[in-house]
Amino acid sequence: MKKRKMNKRGGILDLFVLVFVVFAFALIAIIGSRVFENARANLENNTQISSTNASMEILYSTEDRYNNLFDGLVITIFVLLLVGVGVGAYFSNTHPAMFFISIFVLLFVLVITAVFANTFDTMADQDSLTTAVEEFTFTSFLFDNYLLMIGVAAIIIMVLLYTRFS
Repeated sequence: MKKRKMNKRGGILDLFVLVFVVFAFALIAIIGSRVFENARANLENNTQISSTNASMEILYSTEDRYNNLFDGLVITIFVLLLVGVGVGAYFSNTHPAMFFISIFVLLFVLVITAVFANTFDTMADQDSLTTAVEEFTFTSFLFDNYLLMIGVAAIIIMVLLYTRFS
């Protein structure tokens, strides 16, 4: 059987994917929460639907479950992708000469991370999304410390990428 060589170059570029996917998922979750909130407000104004307490209780509990579920999912996706990037970096055969190029790519990833963190902060300050963002406590904490967390993760990934003995 012929052994195939995999040209997997993991590590720092995978970290960029992690930064983007977590930001996109958080953005979708918060906008979804806002849509849910608007739909609930419209249903409250409808006298035929809001006349029963049971239907409104179901709406409130569903909205709370949505916010809690997606807040936890953002953190779960962040952690699982981080573990996946770390494992991928460990199993990548990377030549030490690529270290200096990786430093520049790492700096680019950190700049992009800062842009995403500032974008999330600006979005959280919008009047229409403030209440939705306040419901996502873990996500808010993650993006308040996004640059620090990605920076620490990047250092760990660099260590995993270049300290593996073949």
